Amino acid sequence: MQIPIDGQQIHSFDDFFQQCATALGDEVTWCHDLDGLHELLVTGLPKATTLVWASAATSRAALGDEQYLELVDVLENAVHVQRRFGWAGAFAYQLA
Repeated sequence: MQIPIDGQQIHSFDDFFQQCATALGDEVTWCHDLDGLHELLVTGLPKATTLVWASAATSRAALGDEQYLELVDVLENAVHVQRRFGWAGAFAYQLA
């Protein structure tokens, strides 16, 4: 499964959460905040899910470094948690 994120449309956390929600559809429910995103990425997605964040640098400029790095930290931490539990390959992300 792939979660496409159009970085040119990301100006806030809510924009990011909305793009995730749109890509995932109605079958997946989650709390649209950083903690909810982390929980979703760690335990709520099918195996081999990749979030592809196109134009990530554009998002960074719009969000500012602090918010952008908070989102990237959530993504990176989800990968780390899965590796720690031996679930490597369950979730990955790409910044393009």
